[in-house]
Amino acid sequence: RRIRPGAPRRKRLSIATGTGAKHEGDPIQATLPVKCLDTLLAYAQDGDVQFVRGERHLLFRQGHRELYARMLDGEFPQYQRIIPRLNEHKAQVPRFALQAALRRVGAIAEENLAVYLTFTQGMLSLAVRNATVGEADEELGIGYTGPEIKMCLNWRFLVDFLDEAVGDS
Repeated sequence: RRIRPGAPRRKRLSIATGTGAKHEGDPIQATLPVKCLDTLLAYAQDGDVQFVRGERHLLFRQGHRELYARMLDGEFPQYQRIIPRLNEHKAQVPRFALQAALRRVGAIAEENLAVYLTFTQGMLSLAVRNATVGEADEELGIGYTGPEIKMCLNWRFLVDFLDEAVGDS
């Protein structure tokens, strides 16, 4: 996705895995700059992208195009420690209704863009509190039968994800 000039750029982490037809041995791991990943997305639309990993660089090739990228120093954050691997609780939420509700309550969110989500039997509650502007609350009917779960997320990251998702739930 392209970002218009002058637009604030939100940082987020992503991890991608895949299999290579000609790769053997241990998985290849690399941390790449966002601009490199944006370019690779464009390349991938035209077919398979081949790559070779060097000591500190990666070479990507698709057709007659080549991209040479330096890997970033440091380890990818230990996301496994904060994201549960096993979760028996599932919710079915109408995507378009959730997007609209997030945009409405997010309009008054403070700088941290925090929205509080509470999942209860058949209901999702969204809440935002702003000491200056006030508060906003929304409720959506959902498919959920587990225990109450509360979480706090950056509403824009969630909307960005929903913008790319497929299907209505």
